[in-house]
Amino acid sequence: LAAWPRAVPWETPALARELLEYAVAVVGAPRALLTWEEPEEPWRHLASSSAGQFQLTREGLDTVDSVVAQSLEGASFLCSDAGVTTATVLHTSGGGLRWWRGQPLHSAFRERFAIRAVLALSVRGESVEGYLFLLDKDELTSDDLVLGEIVARQTAARMDHFYLSQRLRQVAAAEERVRVARDLHDGVLQSLAGTALQLETVRGLIDQAPEAARERIVEIQRLLSAEQRELREFIQDLKPAALGSPVARAGLAVRLDELKGRIGRQWSLTVELSVAHLDARIADQLAYEIYRIVQEALVNAARHAHATTARVEVDAGGDEVRIDITDDGRGFAFRGRHDLAELQAMGVGPVSLRERIAAQGGSLVVDSSDGGSRLSIRLPLASVAS
Repeated sequence: LAAWPRAVPWETPALARELLEYAVAVVGAPRALLTWEEPEEPWRHLASSSAGQFQLTREGLDTVDSVVAQSLEGASFLCSDAGVTTATVLHTSGGGLRWWRGQPLHSAFRERFAIRAVLALSVRGESVEGYLFLLDKDELTSDDLVLGEIVARQTAARMDHFYLSQRLRQVAAAEERVRVARDLHDGVLQSLAGTALQLETVRGLIDQAPEAARERIVEIQRLLSAEQRELREFIQDLKPAALGSPVARAGLAVRLDELKGRIGRQWSLTVELSVAHLDARIADQLAYEIYRIVQEALVNAARHAHATTARVEVDAGGDEVRIDITDDGRGFAFRGRHDLAELQAMGVGPVSLRERIAAQGGSLVVDSSDGGSRLSIRLPLASVAS
């Protein structure tokens, strides 16, 4: 029992093989079967180990409703010969042991695996329900049942750990997909929208002002080159070996200044930028989020509110980052002052910004009027996402 490895395998076959090998080694049985079900799944897993051969299958629940007799469901038991019509069975019951006579196993299951001497151990955890069958051991005793119960509890705990880890990985993968989608939306897709707007302007200049059209085309080429570089950095940042985000590597203040110029050219938006105290205390991921927040806010101001000027102030003094963004556009679809909780409850305001700020454990207050809007954003330096 003490030899069970601490690390849990990542794949179901490796887990099942490990469980069977250790159960066989602890109890001293020649063969082993493990069958289990997951809540709300329409199948049963069945793993077997015999003479060094391992097999894992998944079968529909309609093949066999239950592999053990209804009277024994949920109990662990032993039987020296399950092949006889009325077998003698010793089973667990209310903290003790009792004798029972009858056929302990479903006939099709028993015949399929040629089961006679059997130690059947109930495996019940938070994530699984099933049975571990240790087969063909000579002279089964109540001591085997006691030892087997310990093995069953270890098995259930290990399977719970496996499925919990699996769910956590799935949640992490889903969150990462959401993050990537949000970054693509706030970055490349918004920039492409700005480029499309620039091309629409060029089309109107080709006949009337060809020289101006050529200048615009050259500018669009520069913008596309910049976006290509940013997309390449974004892809590089997704790789496991990436050392910090592109924003952190170049410096947040530098990248914000580049962003100011690029958005100004893309959206004809005059941006005034003021930064202070952007030092090494800002973690790489937080620097990246600040960059994306400013980018999304400026694009929203130009694209949706039709702003012509905007001011961005970023200050990391104290224990938080303060980001204040004002513009002279038409404001949001609502009027007045609302914080993050109110915006989420109302289902209004900049969705991507709300998600990013909430993920960082920050706060947002939006003032929206006919003469423009003001976003007051506060992000803790000790970001919850970090």
